[in-house]
Amino acid sequence: MTTEQRALMNVLCERIQGEQDPKRFLALLEDLNELLEKTGTHPDWRKAPLSIGKKVEWTFRGLG
Repeated sequence: MTTEQRALMNVLCERIQGEQDPKRFLALLEDLNELLEKTGTHPDWRKAPLSIGKKVEWTFRGLG
């Protein structure tokens, strides 16, 4: 990722964080996704390793 692309990513993330209009929010997300795909840094969740066989302990604190 180039310096310019990283700067654009930071600007998009800041704008996404503060956006209140749902349509503009989605448009900004699409822009971010396009940028990540162009740079090859977009996560492909379909290829993420599964944690089969690992036991996950869920605890709820402060509910009593």
